[in-house]
Amino acid sequence: MLGTLIKIRFQAIADSMFRSSRGKKVSAGMKVLAALLGIYVVAVFAALSYLMFAQLCEPFHLMGIDWFLFSFMILAAFCLMFIGSVFFAQSQMYEAKDNELLLSLPVPVSVILASRILTLYLMNLAYGAVVLLPGMAAYAVKIGTDAVQTVIFLLIFLLLPLLAVAVSCLAGALLSALSGRIRRKSLVITLLYVAFLALYLYGYTKLMDGMNYLAAHGDTLADALRKTFLPLYQAGAAVADKDLFCFSMTLVYILVPFAVIYALLSKSFLAIVTAQKNSAKRRYRQKTLRENSVVGALVKKEGLHFLSSPGYILNGAFGSAVLIAAAVFLAVKQEYVTMIAAMIPGAQAALPLGAVSAACTILGTVLVSAASISLEGKCLWIYQSCPVSPMQLLHSKILFHLIISLPAAVIASAVCVAVIRPSLPDAVLVLLSPAVFCVFGAQLGLIINLNFPRFDFVSETAVVKNSMSSVLSLIAQAVVGLAPLGLYMLAEPVRSLGGTVILAVYLVILAAASAVMYRVLRGWGTAVLESFS
Repeated sequence: MLGTLIKIRFQAIADSMFRSSRGKKVSAGMKVLAALLGIYVVAVFAALSYLMFAQLCEPFHLMGIDWFLFSFMILAAFCLMFIGSVFFAQSQMYEAKDNELLLSLPVPVSVILASRILTLYLMNLAYGAVVLLPGMAAYAVKIGTDAVQTVIFLLIFLLLPLLAVAVSCLAGALLSALSGRIRRKSLVITLLYVAFLALYLYGYTKLMDGMNYLAAHGDTLADALRKTFLPLYQAGAAVADKDLFCFSMTLVYILVPFAVIYALLSKSFLAIVTAQKNSAKRRYRQKTLRENSVVGALVKKEGLHFLSSPGYILNGAFGSAVLIAAAVFLAVKQEYVTMIAAMIPGAQAALPLGAVSAACTILGTVLVSAASISLEGKCLWIYQSCPVSPMQLLHSKILFHLIISLPAAVIASAVCVAVIRPSLPDAVLVLLSPAVFCVFGAQLGLIINLNFPRFDFVSETAVVKNSMSSVLSLIAQAVVGLAPLGLYMLAEPVRSLGGTVILAVYLVILAAASAVMYRVLRGWGTAVLESFS
């Protein structure tokens, strides 16, 4: 029974990508493409981990503080596990939407709890593998290892996720308790996500400086760590020195917190999942209702739904936030443009082309329309019972996608024109191309979502982030966004046309494709939408 529940949870994740609610099967080629994309992302993170630890192995070994390297590995892995699972622990342990269904079945509460704990464990094990296994591989290549050291390391690797599960469950309980007592829960959770992400990105930008500092001052930092945080020192020493006493103490540090949290959850889990959630009190304010158009009302409804779902905000509008951040960075660090233009022959002439290609590629990660049909879930019948035409509903979803993506496109384009200072034709093309790409992406996402809808979801985040519609939309927009720069760099006949001509042709193709897709939505799209029941 326990294995069945775990299988169902992971099957739901797979189904969100490889099966639509209409029973339409995804082709083997699409599955292979999605698998290759996932392998690529994991490989990139694993390679970064390997390079980071490979740079530190030899300096730390020469200073005789190999334990500090392993302590650093363990700490980095634990932080990634916690950041990756804390909000998942909140939603699955305390706010899961399938509690009533599971409790109505002949399934013991202990088995439900164990299935969720094991799901969290496996997730954290995957996060830890991206950091710890490449780190150990770097140490084995640079310094060397033996069987005993490898076994101790693997045992810590397998057990460390238990500590992350315990801490994530505790933090998830605090977030769940706080979320019921604040007015703008979604905003707070979103800001926490953004804060974690900003901290991660800041740490990544400072990675090389940090590595150089660690390599130069590792002995000083190691001595401070040994005196102030004994458990982390003992975890590193257990691996580096094959110290069985330190290994035993590390097991205590990992297993005791997990056992305590698990015992507390076992005693209170039924009360947790059946408790009535508190909600923040709101003061009633009398307002005058204003008449609105049908499409305007639908757009407002889309906005309210968007703002009520942190997962929708972060995964759907991530590209807009990144594009604005990139524009701010470009405005502050204008000297980088001069450096690139000076270092690469012919780069100055290709700057407008590169700016458009970069902006469109980032805009391609805006997945609002690609998930908007699926997110209607089983409430789509409400529109069919109202005096709302299918095209009005599609219009509202296109407009809301533009509300999320178009301002970022305009801001980034204006900054690029101000920094690059292209000729007048190039400036016009730089301003128009990303805006038209937003229209293109909004309609493309809708068409793909109409082909691969997913209505029987458990988590909205899974629909926006992991569904086949979102993955295909992301890949297709990335290909289209990179096309002008890629052709310019790889195809000599295309390069001979010049950047201005390429951008003009690109803009015409985007506009033509957008017009064709609009006609498709008016005909085929409305018919498909009406067929959903």
